[in-house]
Amino acid sequence: MLLESLDSREVFEQYILAGASDTPIETLMLLSKSAAPKVRMRVAENPRTPVEVLESLVYDAHPDVRIALGSNQSVPHHILIVLIQDTDPTVRFSLAEDANTPPKVLEHLAEDANPYVVHRVRRTLSELEPYSAPEAPVIQLVRDRDNSESEIQSA
Repeated sequence: MLLESLDSREVFEQYILAGASDTPIETLMLLSKSAAPKVRMRVAENPRTPVEVLESLVYDAHPDVRIALGSNQSVPHHILIVLIQDTDPTVRFSLAEDANTPPKVLEHLAEDANPYVVHRVRRTLSELEPYSAPEAPVIQLVRDRDNSESEIQSA
């Protein structure tokens, strides 16, 4: 069966199939249950993967699968809400690093408990700033937070 035999050639073939734009939906559903995390990652990245499959991958044991899910431009907002609360900071960091992450998600990540995630949001926003409106809400939120921290440290 497709999912049981996982020699390197078969994993490679499944990997290619999972990322192809013409892979049938039924095949993507099967591949989402592969024992190989690389295959599940490709399914998570595929913009044609059905929402119900994406919803099952949001709880995948392998953080790289959840990171790949966050990079999928067709992932629904309710899945991003789960990912911004992920217990693995690398998942949240990856969202903070992605310039295509929606502003509301970045706004939430700007308040993350992990300082590396917050720093990454700041860097992403500073890289996006030339392309944003002067008073973009997320950028202003981070500036306000920076000013508050400066005032506290100087007191």
